[in-house]
Amino acid sequence: MDFKKIRLIIAIVIAVVAVISAVRKNNQRERELEAAGVTDDEMKVKLEDVMQSYYKMVGLDGFAISQLAPYGRVMIYGKVFQACCEDCVVEKGDTIEVIGVNERTLIVKKLEGNLYDDEDENDLPKAEDTDKDIVEEI
Repeated sequence: MDFKKIRLIIAIVIAVVAVISAVRKNNQRERELEAAGVTDDEMKVKLEDVMQSYYKMVGLDGFAISQLAPYGRVMIYGKVFQACCEDCVVEKGDTIEVIGVNERTLIVKKLEGNLYDDEDENDLPKAEDTDKDIVEEI
């Protein structure tokens, strides 16, 4: 067998293994949801609830806990969210306002002021201290 055929066979085997793995993960997730008594309709409702909570945040102010260039993390009412500012770079500590939502990412604009101007930087939350992107009702 020449080298090209061997490479082709290996590539096919890897692709088949990847497909089988993906199907198994999906089936496992479905079994877990079924065991928990969660239906597809309930999952859709839960997802809609999450998205509604994001849209309720439009107009709220917060501050960046990491640089947004354009993506980073912001804190609003003590909760951490993934955010994007497409118009400019937002520095850590800059105050922001939520102006929109794109799936599970808040679209923000930079406001005047930086929390680190008046506070000790060690007293404010750091992005690495908050490793969850959480969404809860406000």
